[in-house]
Amino acid sequence: MSKKIISLLLASTLLVSVQMTQGSAPAIAEEMVGSVNVDNLVDVTPNHWAYDAVKLVTQELGIMPPKTPTRFMGNDTTTRYEVAQAFYNTARRLETSSGKDLKVTGDARQTSLSDVDSNYKSVVDSVINEYGIMQAMPGNKFMGNEKMTRYELAFELNNYLSLLVKKAGRLNLDPISRAEGLTDVKEEHWATPAIRNVVDNAQLMAGYPDNTFRGYQTLTRYELAAVLRKFVDLVDKSLVTETSAVPTMVPTPMPTMEPTAEPTPMPSMEPAKKPLSAFDLKVGGGVRTGYTTTANTTTGLLYGPSAQLDLRFGAFQIGGNAEYMLYDQGAFAATSGINNLAKLDAGADLGWRMLGNESDEDTSLYIGVGYNYFSWMGQMANGSGAYNYMNHGPRARVALEIPIGGAFSIFGEDTFTYFIAPNTSFANNIQWKNEGFAGVTIPAYTLFSVQLGYRDTRYVLTGKPTVYGDIGGLANLRFRF
Repeated sequence: MSKKIISLLLASTLLVSVQMTQGSAPAIAEEMVGSVNVDNLVDVTPNHWAYDAVKLVTQELGIMPPKTPTRFMGNDTTTRYEVAQAFYNTARRLETSSGKDLKVTGDARQTSLSDVDSNYKSVVDSVINEYGIMQAMPGNKFMGNEKMTRYELAFELNNYLSLLVKKAGRLNLDPISRAEGLTDVKEEHWATPAIRNVVDNAQLMAGYPDNTFRGYQTLTRYELAAVLRKFVDLVDKSLVTETSAVPTMVPTPMPTMEPTAEPTPMPSMEPAKKPLSAFDLKVGGGVRTGYTTTANTTTGLLYGPSAQLDLRFGAFQIGGNAEYMLYDQGAFAATSGINNLAKLDAGADLGWRMLGNESDEDTSLYIGVGYNYFSWMGQMANGSGAYNYMNHGPRARVALEIPIGGAFSIFGEDTFTYFIAPNTSFANNIQWKNEGFAGVTIPAYTLFSVQLGYRDTRYVLTGKPTVYGDIGGLANLRFRF
């Protein structure tokens, strides 16, 4: 951007009031506008990928102030209110500095919204009814406190650019072919046409190094700053205003009456879904009853804590779990004569999310393979010493979760282990173990929820036809973010 444009933008900073979020934010913002030095921001170093963008929006233009005098806090996610404020500030400054009229809707479009906070009313009215940069959500709501996803931003920018080019002229920018290489942008998705335009033609957004777009991912302040920088550059250098030649005066023929064409409806934007949580932790425990299927005999209770952690990377997932159970005296069905018996069962697996790798609100199906460790620890009742048994082997895990609206989800999981390291000095070697779980998560996909269900564990000892096991309830606290 030219020095003249920069200087005019800086001068215009003093003329434009910046609205911010609740509390003391407006006062802080007014002090920072036009006086920010990006090198004083401890979380934006010169080698940071967004340094130039943050410098432009804070120090040079003042369109997106830091959250504190010393921190930009670029990893914080953005709300629709914050995005509206940033684009409003940007458009006003660009109009003042470049002389280009960026309003595209005029007086014909007036959308009245029912849920806009009074602090943002003028900004939201302007970005929707004057500039057309953003649109109302279904039901004439703005939903300003909702997080803005990358899908939503691409959709909003595409609509605005289409209107702006139609009014102002054309973009003098050579298109690229990057969107077709984004592996998670599906042909049938509602935002795909918008993504292709803003990535290839306008070049305002880009994918990640692994060739994904991650549309359900919430937009960060760093990403918003980068988009604003590209938007300023696009308007400054690539938006060419077309001037119409003076027409030659000719008699106007009588027009032939034709039916009025139906206007092309504006596509509706789907409400944003909660992005897929990268971290899913379940911590809890249960009380179960030991039994044998052959004699249909219960042998007492076992109880203890358990934990499971799943890390998601798009379609890939790494999971691990551990359980430590204490047996009541005589509850061990496989043999007798053991006191203070405890069971340690732990394992991990790596697999593929066949379904639900974009949002927690979608039905998910996971299939993985891994390894399992199993151990019994106790004391022989006859005083002959410790009873310590361990075995291990490969395992397979299948998990299915079906959200029912936002109220709850139905969850089912099965893990099968085949043990390969028998201890020949023990008569109670395990050949295989199968563990099933069925339950519900309430609510379905929030940061914190409760999981309640029923677990059934069955195992067979080597050379013995009897199926042993334990069954009972399990309760977990579930954290996803």
